[in-house]
Amino acid sequence: MRRLLTLKENYPRSTFQYNFNNLGTHDTKRILTVLAGDYQHLALATQLLLTLPGVPCLYYGDEAGLTGDVDPDNRRFFPWENEDPQTMQLYRHAIQLRHERPWLATSAFQPFYFNNTCFGYLRYADAHHYSIFLLNVGTTASAC
Repeated sequence: MRRLLTLKENYPRSTFQYNFNNLGTHDTKRILTVLAGDYQHLALATQLLLTLPGVPCLYYGDEAGLTGDVDPDNRRFFPWENEDPQTMQLYRHAIQLRHERPWLATSAFQPFYFNNTCFGYLRYADAHHYSIFLLNVGTTASAC
């Protein structure tokens, strides 16, 4: 939360809203490799990518479940007709959420936390267009 608040407070709003956000690039390990194949963490990371301020950028193949270590292993060909259905559905769901809320691109952002186990943020455009996102960052399912 502190890192997000630092970015929010130190950059003009227009810059903060239009920064490129990514989970992987041609210069990094694939996100599924970084997360050791953990689909729950991938789902959280993908939801964050598509709901936090900024422009979400997907590195080709991440949505298909490609894995890979550092360059050149992270630059494998797209697995046409061999995409991982679980990963594809995870990304489709997150992208659909973003498309249903186009105002996320310009809405206000207010992060919060409590009990050292719950992190959340409010995305607010107006009284009719807002969402609250809540993440359990604790070690148990009922931490939040």
